This record gives sequence, C-alpha cells and structure tokens, in this order.
Amino acid sequence: MTINTRCLNCKTDSKLTAKKCLKCGRKLTPKNRRYMAIVKLSNGRRVSKMVDNLELARSVKSKLKTRAVEEDVFQIRKSPTLETAWPQYLAWAENKKKSGRTVNVYGMFTSFPVLMGG
Repeated sequence: MTINTRCLNCKTDSKLTAKKCLKCGRKLTPKNRRYMAIVKLSNGRRVSKMVDNLELARSVKSKLKTRAVEEDVFQIRKSPTLETAWPQYLAWAENKKKSGRTVNVYGMFTSFPVLMGG
C-alpha cells in the first residue's frame, strides 16, 4: 500500500520522495508529475488509481483500503454499474430479439418491421 509519483515525460514510476526521474533525469515538479495510489488486496491483486495531487492520492488510497476491507472481511460487494451491465444486457437482448428488430449500441431498436395499411 503505497503512493508513487509518475513522470509525465517518460511515464516511469518513482518513489514519492524522488526529486528527479530515474529514467529520463527530468526534475519532478508538481507540473510534470502525477501520483499513483496502489493498494494490494488479500487475494494478491493490486488496485491502483492515478490522480493529480498528493492530497487526493492519500484520500484515494484510504478509500481503496476501506473497500478492500469491506470486500474481504464483511463480504460487501459494490453493485454493478451501467458501464459493466450494459454490454451484458445488449448481448442478451440481441439473442432474444423478435420480429426483425435489431438493437444498437444505445439499446434502442434501429429497424422495425414494415406495417401495411393506413
């Protein structure tokens, strides 16, 4: 569980206390660095988020830790978001479509059967 800095010039991670980039030698100033909060979960997986300032990185790190504890100890899982559920829904809808209608990326029907009469 750590916070690293990332050089925006060569995209290399360094320790938080580094004054210059280890790879390209560029001085790490607040304008040319970003911060990456990294948390190791109990299952060995790592979760990381990149942010623009150190204060925000510390906040993100604590939230990642809290979420990891909630998942491991209390078995609390976040509910699925639209971003993750939507592709699954579209695949299901495509398999279940009826009457020649097709579903586009936004879930709307793009072609309808021709209706006769007036």
